[in-house]
Amino acid sequence: MTTRSRRLKIAFLQKNLPPSGMGGVAYQVDLLAQSMVQRGHDLTVFTMGPAPRDASYRVTRLPQPRKHPASAIFGAGWAAREIELAKFDVVHAHGDAWAIPHGPVVRTFYGTAIREAIAATSVKRRLAQSVYYGLEVVSSMRAAVTTAISHHTRRWVPGIDYVIPCAVDPAFRPGLVEHRFQEPTILFVAGLLGGRKRGNLAIAAFKEVRRHEPQTRMIIVSRDRVDEPGILSLGNLPKAKLAELYQRSWVLCSASSYEGFGLPLAEALSAGLPVVSTSNPGAQEVLKDGELGSIVQPSALSSALLEVICDPTCAADLRARGLKASEKYTLDAVCEQYEKTYLEAIGK
Repeated sequence: MTTRSRRLKIAFLQKNLPPSGMGGVAYQVDLLAQSMVQRGHDLTVFTMGPAPRDASYRVTRLPQPRKHPASAIFGAGWAAREIELAKFDVVHAHGDAWAIPHGPVVRTFYGTAIREAIAATSVKRRLAQSVYYGLEVVSSMRAAVTTAISHHTRRWVPGIDYVIPCAVDPAFRPGLVEHRFQEPTILFVAGLLGGRKRGNLAIAAFKEVRRHEPQTRMIIVSRDRVDEPGILSLGNLPKAKLAELYQRSWVLCSASSYEGFGLPLAEALSAGLPVVSTSNPGAQEVLKDGELGSIVQPSALSSALLEVICDPTCAADLRARGLKASEKYTLDAVCEQYEKTYLEAIGK
């Protein structure tokens, strides 16, 4: 019996959801939850924050942890022990699953804390992520089935059974917008500009591009604001508006020093938007070591952006390759893989 012919009672576990959860995982969980409901499943998300306004699934609020320095690391995981597994066919934990009892649990890793610790720019964050990595190992051992969103993450977390990539919202698929911006436009998307996202590096590369192509502009989508000539700084956007920017821009710039996956890169491929990225594990995997996009050292970022902007043939080639490879990120493809893991977890 396939999951498409069997209605499952599924519990998702995620610390927070959009819009209060600004991180990419919150939006990915919401997208998967909405899709699982459309596919006929009964789904409840256990979370510490409020439900999105358009949620088609049920939301159960987990108790807030007591105010304590350790609550940021242990709070959500400890609260998750309140989930009554017997009420569900399977629990899909998208994080903080170390306190859940043994049972039909699928645990997805969207990266690994040990790599976050290595890439951290502060001692406090490095220590916190190092501790959390131990909890990741515990949750991997306790789950019936474990998945990672990339092969890179799989190498760092013991016991991963399958690699299932993040899904891209259908809104990013081309066809909604007929024309790109008239002026060359570089798009940069990151929750925050500091730390490993290296927004300053992307801005410096844009300024160098602008010296050669003065009509070029940059659109930055981030919680951080930027006030520089030629830069349009935008905050949190509705998905449809963000997708329109992907479809109308000329090139996506990523300057991150570390990504476990890099969802904006997959979104760009799905939107037919060429990508220029600095080298990191996520870029190497999503862009297939440069086959689907340009991967360069920081010093070459501006010249790579200029090549895409000034060479229509190069841009068209990257666009065609990206669109062809993006089929693996469709909602149907990703949800079907997760449904198979649910049946496997239930059978154990």
